[in-house]
Amino acid sequence: MGGAIGVVAGRRLPDLAGFISVEGNLIADDCGLVSRGVAEQSADDFKERGFSDFVRWLEHSPDRSHQEWVKWYRQCDPRGLHGLASSLVHWCDHGDLAAILGSLGPSAYVHGSQSEIAHLRDVLGHAMYPVDGAGHFRRGHPWLSARRQLAAEPASRSPGGRHDSGDGVAHRPVTETIIPVLVVIVSEVAQ
Repeated sequence: MGGAIGVVAGRRLPDLAGFISVEGNLIADDCGLVSRGVAEQSADDFKERGFSDFVRWLEHSPDRSHQEWVKWYRQCDPRGLHGLASSLVHWCDHGDLAAILGSLGPSAYVHGSQSEIAHLRDVLGHAMYPVDGAGHFRRGHPWLSARRQLAAEPASRSPGGRHDSGDGVAHRPVTETIIPVLVVIVSEVAQ
């Protein structure tokens, strides 16, 4: 949910040099897994039944990444989570977040290579950067390596603002024109 919040807030930052969205929700199809289902319930129904049903579903899911959600959701207020999900769905359905992202200066959408993001290719095109071996949840070695690479890129720049990443193609470093606004995951910092 943080990527959409950052995109919306970024419109009010006059000196923003650019924006990196790390798997932030941008379009209606991004809200299919959880947020839309939460938003379609009334706040009272979600508080009384939907929240506990969802936590139970996560607890019994064979997907290891869902165990992270269980930890996070147990710390959430159901009404606050419902409000966030409802706002996120509204912005993704009607707020044109992808266009806003593009208006924030040089922008990029960073995603795990194992994430299902094919629906964004037509919307974002070349501004998408995969993190090899990573999934949606930003934990573990692939995401830590990506953060280290982003932090190290300014030192590896060649004259003219381009560098060769080993694939024979000259690339402009993401950090040259984009200030990472989001993506500090507290659990990873603690590791």
